[in-house]
Amino acid sequence: MYRFEHTMYLYALVLMVPLAMAFWGYWRWRKQSKLRLGELSLVDRLMPQQTHRKHITKFVLISLAFVLLVVSFANPQMGIHYEKASREGIEIAIALDISNSMLAQDVKPTRLDKAKHIVHQLLGNLSNDKVGLIVFAGTAYPIVPLTLDYGAVEMMLDNVEPSFASMQGTVISDAVAESLRMFNSKNAKHQVLLLITDGEDHDDVAVKIVQTAAKAGIVVHAIGLGTKEGSTIPQAALQEPKRDKAGKIIISKIDENLLKEIAKAGNGNYYDEDMDITMLVDELNKMDKQALEQRITRQYESQFQYFLILALILLTLEFLILERKTTWTFVNKLFG
Repeated sequence: MYRFEHTMYLYALVLMVPLAMAFWGYWRWRKQSKLRLGELSLVDRLMPQQTHRKHITKFVLISLAFVLLVVSFANPQMGIHYEKASREGIEIAIALDISNSMLAQDVKPTRLDKAKHIVHQLLGNLSNDKVGLIVFAGTAYPIVPLTLDYGAVEMMLDNVEPSFASMQGTVISDAVAESLRMFNSKNAKHQVLLLITDGEDHDDVAVKIVQTAAKAGIVVHAIGLGTKEGSTIPQAALQEPKRDKAGKIIISKIDENLLKEIAKAGNGNYYDEDMDITMLVDELNKMDKQALEQRITRQYESQFQYFLILALILLTLEFLILERKTTWTFVNKLFG
């Protein structure tokens, strides 16, 4: 099989047209100049050191060298061999809280926007790890399965809002259970659950289910968003903050104690919104890697060097050929 790696360079071959026209113009001007001196046969006898063939030969050599140089820059490739390529990494399930409390603005611009920013930073520091995305509120929803396509994860991440959840509330245990279903149970020691929430949990079994995951080998890290002072929860349709059934304004606060307990139960770490993402990445890199993907790739053999060498040989020959006749017998025999 034969192909050019950089076909755009081949467009330079069109320069051969003006180059040939320039040489033809020069040749015609030279001939007209001789005619002004007299008959061509007589002028040639008066200029015995000049030779017509050498001019043509030099032009042909330069033209061929130019073509070969262009072809070498385009990198012709011929022949194929196959190589087995594999990726090693871990599996990361990101469980993102999209309950209404994540719209609180005690973390700017909102808790949810800050969470998205953290995930974008994380994805920018990963390369060979599979990532899946789960959103949760009153229940959990997997929206991106484990994949190496970070672009797909980022696209879905940018669009998630609390309206994605048909049930409001914050049920962390459901998010953990959905993450376990996403993972392959045989690879637990290569799996991580990253829980991003304000920790306002509406059930009391989150720690227990995290302990179950940890026993299987899954590591659980928690990222807490919010402040201890808390903040009201804005409502898009109304000009006032959210109220409870009694009409009292709701103040949403982070539950750091719960999130720290979850991280401890999951053999992981707790991070707040001011985290340095490299600290989390370092923890992920310490984990044992597994072969996530094996594939056969086609590799072409570059042949540019042969065209480049031949072009240099032709340019060297062109340099050795003088327009006047020389005492070099072999040059005179070859090129007149």
